Amino acid sequence: MTAAAAVPGALAGALPAAPAEPSPPPPPPENPPENPPPENPPPENPPPENPPPGDTQPATPPSADTPPTPADTPTSSDTPPSPDASPLPTEPGELKAEVEIRTAQAPEEVKKEVKEALTKMLALIEDPDVAPEDRAAYMSVVGGITAALKAIQDPDMTPEDRAACIRIVKALTEAMDPPPPSAGSEAPQGPPKWFLRAAGDVGAGLGASHHSNSAPEDPEDRKDIQKNIEEVCDALRTYRDPKSSASEREEAGRKVKQRIEALSNSQYLELLKEIKRYKPSAACVDTIENRTRQVGWSDGSLWGLSDPSCAAALAAGASQEDTRWHALLLCVQRNPFSSCADDIPRE
Repeated sequence: MTAAAAVPGALAGALPAAPAEPSPPPPPPENPPENPPPENPPPENPPPENPPPGDTQPATPPSADTPPTPADTPTSSDTPPSPDASPLPTEPGELKAEVEIRTAQAPEEVKKEVKEALTKMLALIEDPDVAPEDRAAYMSVVGGITAALKAIQDPDMTPEDRAACIRIVKALTEAMDPPPPSAGSEAPQGPPKWFLRAAGDVGAGLGASHHSNSAPEDPEDRKDIQKNIEEVCDALRTYRDPKSSASEREEAGRKVKQRIEALSNSQYLELLKEIKRYKPSAACVDTIENRTRQVGWSDGSLWGLSDPSCAAALAAGASQEDTRWHALLLCVQRNPFSSCADDIPRE
């Protein structure tokens, strides 16, 4: 109904008198609303123009073999993704400036060799002839060493942790910049592709272990990851040491390649399949995969599973008592993940 039809009396007073008497106005509604709603009321909560990631896909019903999420368990979208970025700059120029700061503060027992090794790796990073994947590996190694040098300056670090951190820096530095092999030595002249890949992964793991957003919170977990990283750095150094025997080099190479193959480990793949039943966030899956690549099975996988981004999926899985992974998931949820290896289902 238009405004003219609704209030004809008011409009009639503003117009010239008509010769005929106007018809009476229609009777008012029985219960007229004080404030009639507009014809097309706007929604109370209009949808955002650009919905946040994760909210654009419609919810899908769980499959028949997917256990229901308990009512008191938060969904994966309730948990913010855990940042997995390096605490260091990723641009070569910024990285170089950070390296200069950290090497100037490095402990005297490693300062000279660390500075020389990092300088060489920075040159390779800036070399346009270096393959992109090799450049990425060198940047991960430089990032890991620099993060460790920064951690060493922390006055709250225990003497034991500081000593272990210095050993790791020394081992990884010598692995990347070994003494030149003598004539007739069987030591490799340069790092093989698989070696650089492994060194880059352990460098990224070293950086993550000192990043405030990803470092293990429990002291026992930190020691476990630290020990794991030190072992692979020792193997990398042994492989390229000109003084290593053929058997020592072969055994070191086997340990390193075993780490590279962690993502194809059957138990890791089974754990990942189990976690995916509980609709984890993409950040959770990525973190488990990254930690497994960086530190191996099973320490890296359990480290990733303990990440806050996996809290919802972990809680959902821990509540399912009829699965063979229940004991492990419950252990990781309640205890330091380094204490849970015995709960991994045996093949």
